[in-house]
Amino acid sequence: MAGQWISAENINDLVISNGFSGPIDLLSLDLDGNDYWIWQALNCIQPRVVVVEFNTSCGPEKSVSMSYKVDYRLDLSVQPYRCGASLAAFAKLARAKGYRLVGVQSLGFNAFFVRDELGEELLPERSTQDCFQSNDRMRGWTPAQLEMIISGNEKWEEV
Repeated sequence: MAGQWISAENINDLVISNGFSGPIDLLSLDLDGNDYWIWQALNCIQPRVVVVEFNTSCGPEKSVSMSYKVDYRLDLSVQPYRCGASLAAFAKLARAKGYRLVGVQSLGFNAFFVRDELGEELLPERSTQDCFQSNDRMRGWTPAQLEMIISGNEKWEEV
């Protein structure tokens, strides 16, 4: 899908036109903006594992996402932490789609979800709080810092 603008409206058509449908092994989403809305809209494939980049600055409990904006582009010089969605938002969406949160990578901004019917004995579900507690990078945010980050100009919504 290189060279294509990806939106919630066209994601399924793009995936299908690139030869994918039904079960696949891995889906990795890292769009720095509309990731939550893209995954929510995506229904033409059934990945066994989903990896998503989430916004660590939202903390472990707030279930929030940037409001959907089809032409959103992240400007790191203006709003480095105002993008994407929280881990709790992705965990909630994953649950609705039949996935469980199994962990985050060592740097703490990519979450891994596995289909509910696969490997539960090897990869048990973990809470968002547990994922934050196990990661030094994410433990340092204070409630006041988190509130300041998500209360900027960009619109956040509870999901």
